[in-house]
Amino acid sequence: SEAAAKALAVKSLRDLSVAAFEERATELPDLLRRRARHVIGENERVRQAVEALRVGDLAQLGELINLSQQSLRVDYEVSSDALNTIVKCARSHPAALGARLTGGGFAGCAIAALDVSDGPELIEDFTQTVSDCYTALTDLSPVFYTVKASAGAGLISLPES
Repeated sequence: SEAAAKALAVKSLRDLSVAAFEERATELPDLLRRRARHVIGENERVRQAVEALRVGDLAQLGELINLSQQSLRVDYEVSSDALNTIVKCARSHPAALGARLTGGGFAGCAIAALDVSDGPELIEDFTQTVSDCYTALTDLSPVFYTVKASAGAGLISLPES
């Protein structure tokens, strides 16, 4: 990121819009261009995800998660066959809004956002369906951790004792 920012004469890649970057992308060598495209695109996807969450557009949020995975796989090249497979299996479930790798990539952690408005039993169905799919394709057994999104970190005031 720093090398791309320096080559494009900007303080940080976050200072470039996707459109501004695409106008200048040919100034960078291929590998650096793809890495910078991911960083700049991810910044934009995060902004769009915040808005999608604000207005309750879960379909848009899911699409942004999927686009993030595509960028991580193609431009940042940190996905793997195993991660691509679990993401594909997760996306095949009707409750899945989107899925992508998480963490540093390469290894084997992915997240999936689910619409469980039809009931929490969808979570069990999702884990079974994805497990069956993934095991059939890889001979590996995935492990699932179910979490619920909540507000981010913030300052709280404790009563004085």
